[in-house]
Amino acid sequence: DGMLNKAKEIAGKSYNKNVVMALTNGGGIREKIEAGPVTIGDVRKVLTFGNTLAIMDVTGQELRESFEHALSRFPAENGGFLHIAGGKVEFNHSNEVGQRVVTIAYKDEAGEFVEIKDDETYTVATNYFTAKGGDGFTSFGNAFNSGRVTDLGITDWENFRDHLIAIKDNINYEIEGRIVNLSTEEIKKPELKTISIKEARAAGNGKEVQVKGTITGKAGTVYHITDGTASISLYNSSVSGLSAGDEVTVTGVTSEYKNSLQIGSFSVVDHKAGANVVEAMEINGADVNEDNESAYAAVSKVTITADNGNSNFAATTEDGGKFIVRLEGISGIEVGQSYDLIIGYIQQFNSDYQIIVNKESDIVKDDSMTKAVGSSHVAKLIASGSKV
Repeated sequence: DGMLNKAKEIAGKSYNKNVVMALTNGGGIREKIEAGPVTIGDVRKVLTFGNTLAIMDVTGQELRESFEHALSRFPAENGGFLHIAGGKVEFNHSNEVGQRVVTIAYKDEAGEFVEIKDDETYTVATNYFTAKGGDGFTSFGNAFNSGRVTDLGITDWENFRDHLIAIKDNINYEIEGRIVNLSTEEIKKPELKTISIKEARAAGNGKEVQVKGTITGKAGTVYHITDGTASISLYNSSVSGLSAGDEVTVTGVTSEYKNSLQIGSFSVVDHKAGANVVEAMEINGADVNEDNESAYAAVSKVTITADNGNSNFAATTEDGGKFIVRLEGISGIEVGQSYDLIIGYIQQFNSDYQIIVNKESDIVKDDSMTKAVGSSHVAKLIASGSKV
C-alpha cells in the first residue's frame, strides 16, 4: 500500500502517469514483525535489500503473463510470488500452469474494480529488482529493456517506514481478498525430498528446498552449513540454538543477498546436537570464489594490503588471490602484515568475495607457534557417542 501511495504521488506530479496498482515479490520480504512497538531496525530486517521504488508501463497481456509466472509454483513457497495493492487477482490452482489466472482488476477512483484488458497499457509500481526481470519475470524484463521502467529513487525500507508512520493509529490487518483462489480442490503442498546442497545451489533463486548437513558456525545473523558437496548460508533471525557440529535438516527458499545465495526463512526439520566435528577446509587464495561460497575455509599466506573501512581489509595471497577479510566484532588485522593462516566463512558481497572472521584465534600470524587448545563444541550437554 505504501508503494502504491508513494508511486501515485510521485508519478502523478512528475510524470503525469496514473499508477493503477503496486506489486512486490515475496522473496523481498525477509522477516515478520511481532506485536508491539516497531523500530527502524524492525523495518530494515523486513526489507534488507535497499531496492528502490519503480514504475513501469506494461500491457495487460504482460501483466497476465507475470502473474501466471508468480502462480506457477503454487502452493509451494516461491520468492517470486507477487503481492498486490490497489488490485485483485483471481486464479484457479487446479488449472494447468500458464492457465491459472482467471481475472486481474484494479480499483478505480470510485473504488470499483476494473478488469485489466490484454491490449491496453497500464502503469504499475514495483521494486527495481522485479522491474528488471528478477525472479524470472521475463515480461517485466522486456519492459525494462525497452525503456518502459522509471526508477523513482526512494528505497523500499524508507517508503515502508513512512507508510507505517502515516497509518500508525489505524493499522488494518484483516484479510481483504486481494488474491483469491477459486479452486474448490484441497490444497496439498508437495512433499519436499532432501537434496544435496550442491543441487540446492544449482536450483537457483526462489526455489523451495530441503537439505541436510552440518552447521559449521555462525557469522553475524547467518548460519553456515555444509554436506561435503557444497556449502550454503541459512538466514532466519527467529532461529537460534544451533551450534557448530550440529547435524540439521532444514527447509526454506533460496534467495540472493548482495549476490550471495542463501536459504532464507529457513525452518529446522531435524536437529542432532554435536553430531560432527567441524574442521576448516584448506584452500588457496585464488579459490575464494563462488565455487566455495559459504564454506568454512582456511587460507594460507595472506597479506593485508589496505584498510577499506568498516572492518573490511583488502588481501592478497602468493597464488594471486584477491579478496576482502571482514572482521565481525573482533580486531587483530594490520595493514602491511602477512599472516600464515586466516580462517573464516567465504561470502560474496556485491562484486567482492570476502572471508568473514569472527574469532581472533582464526587470525594466525605464525602457525609454527603453539596455539591455545580449543573445543570442537560449545559448553553444553552433548549426546553420548558424539565426536569431540
